[in-house]
Amino acid sequence: MKTEIVIADVVKGTSTNAEAVPLFILLDKAISSNKSVILSLKNCPPLSSSFLNSSIGELFDKYGASALKGKLSIKDYTPTVANSIKNYINSVREIA
Repeated sequence: MKTEIVIADVVKGTSTNAEAVPLFILLDKAISSNKSVILSLKNCPPLSSSFLNSSIGELFDKYGASALKGKLSIKDYTPTVANSIKNYINSVREIA
């Protein structure tokens, strides 16, 4: 089963660690229920590294890259944003 999360509908901003907490809670709930997640970046402002650390980074810390493989995807993005997220995820995998 897949769950779609529209980031702009969930958070008030994408700059700080605190702003990422509601997104992490939804991601964690879906992944812990063995659901795949589609993150929609529709109308989403740029994502800061702090925001990514406290949402996607925390998810990788909790579940590990292998458990998340195939469970997390994005849509409604620009090539620049997709590249930023891809680079972020690759750096998190290297650290983990």
